[in-house]
Amino acid sequence: MDESANAMLERAIGLAAFLHAGQVDKIGEPYILHPLRVMLAVKEAGGSIEQQAAAALHDVIEDCDVGVEFLAQRFPEAVCKLVDALTRPEDEDYEAYVRRAISVPGASLIKRADVRDNYGRVDLLPDEATKQQLRQKYESALSLLRDAE
Repeated sequence: MDESANAMLERAIGLAAFLHAGQVDKIGEPYILHPLRVMLAVKEAGGSIEQQAAAALHDVIEDCDVGVEFLAQRFPEAVCKLVDALTRPEDEDYEAYVRRAISVPGASLIKRADVRDNYGRVDLLPDEATKQQLRQKYESALSLLRDAE
């Protein structure tokens, strides 16, 4: 691929914004804000341009009816491998998914940023039972991520 790293990152951001258009998160905000926060956290943590692009795209396969093949036609293999690692198939247990994702080089930084962003927004949810369930889920994931360091 013959383009600047910044151009590739801009394409990832643009595609993620396009694919997530109209989607909202559990508190009613535009969903695209989540992958953008994750991308910025990855950048702040020293992540590569490929990791930043993967962070921007990390939910498109799960949430947007596109596959890794679609991304492979548009992005370098390194980005696609990271997005694929960060995609949880419906039949995969969450803990097994986190363990698999963090076993892929470069993916743990993105997964950590993803979980931290999700965990940091739990208190914005109105339902206490959901808050408690998600706190436990994300605390477990953060523990797995710490263990993997």
